Amino acid sequence: MIRWLLIAVLLAPFAAHAQGEPRLEIDLPKGEVIVGQPVTMRLKLLVPTWMPKPPVWPTLEVPSLLVRLPERASTPVSEIIEGETWSGISRAYRLYPLEVGGYKIPAQKLIVTYADPGKPDPIVAELTLEPIRFSAGLPKGAEGLSPPIVARGLTLEQQVIGGPDLMVGDAVTRSITVSIEGTTPILLPDLMPELLVNTAPAPLRAYPKEPVVTETETRGVLSGNRTDSTTYVAQAGGDLKLAPISLSWFNLDSGQVESLESSEITLSITAPPPPPPGVADYARWTAMALAGIGMIWAIMRLIWPRLRHLLTRVARAWQASEVFAHRRVIRAIRARDLNATLTALDQWAVFYRDVDQPSQNAIAKALARAGAETYGSQGTRAGITGWANTARAYSELRARNLDLCRMHRESSYLPDLNPSGGKFGL
Repeated sequence: MIRWLLIAVLLAPFAAHAQGEPRLEIDLPKGEVIVGQPVTMRLKLLVPTWMPKPPVWPTLEVPSLLVRLPERASTPVSEIIEGETWSGISRAYRLYPLEVGGYKIPAQKLIVTYADPGKPDPIVAELTLEPIRFSAGLPKGAEGLSPPIVARGLTLEQQVIGGPDLMVGDAVTRSITVSIEGTTPILLPDLMPELLVNTAPAPLRAYPKEPVVTETETRGVLSGNRTDSTTYVAQAGGDLKLAPISLSWFNLDSGQVESLESSEITLSITAPPPPPPGVADYARWTAMALAGIGMIWAIMRLIWPRLRHLLTRVARAWQASEVFAHRRVIRAIRARDLNATLTALDQWAVFYRDVDQPSQNAIAKALARAGAETYGSQGTRAGITGWANTARAYSELRARNLDLCRMHRESSYLPDLNPSGGKFGL
């Protein structure tokens, strides 16, 4: 306030007869600016007399635009206009675009109070600040950066507290600090990736902390750092790795894209030993044993008699079938047992009303030869020829009977339950 009174006293003699409206001028460099780098905009306000109190400046905040006031942002100025000395103030803003694209600061109002010579009350005027437009881009070679980090220096530091050998329930904390020079640390992205796991339960559970961002300004140059920290709590046994953290940026001094990367973290988690059995475990085991005993009793008492009866019926039905009798004949012929073959043929023949007489005679003849070769004084080949003829004759006889059965399927018959004599007797 003292400074403004001093300015008013010094300029009062020169502004006693001044006339005219206040003037507002905007000075903004032409051309595209670089993302993250400052562009200085100056507003110069002039009045024909003097200002008894500071003007009310507009706010310039828009999305993705960082606005900073440098040290000594406002300075007094004076200018000769039409032979008269006008007094005023110049105000500097540093604008930092945070994204690629066009920016528009909409029209705003500026309120200025200046003296009116010869009158007790000053004049209050409202000036219009016209819309301000500019665009921001990336230097050549940095077009593919995401996020677009353009600076003069960048360092990355990793700190790990805990590990690498953990027990379930233990914790390990990973911190990543990135320091940046030549721009605001607001441009730095989230440095701690999510921990992806494909098993259940997850070996680690992440507890991220809020990032800590600090910003400093030295002679109009911004710098600062960002620290991301996450604590991981072991939940299941196993070995796993935390992937390295990488960050790419454009170095204004070298004109090249550079990369930084931290080391990966290897962790080994040991599962805790199982707890000793308790009362609940013993009770569960006892219940399972009693249930098993009850199931076995139910099977032996209720199910097994019925199952045994059913199996007996199935076995009897199988033994009374034509297929069973047929297989008995085949086994007897292969064993070259004459008595067993005759018995088996008689048991098989009861399944057919009439046995084909020519085939029956062929079997009887073959059996007679087999007996002579086996038991006769001239049997030298152990009945090989006779038994081979018997097998062939039986096969033809069964095939013939099966054909007859298929031809006369509509005429059913019951086999003779008490056969009086064999049909294949020698």
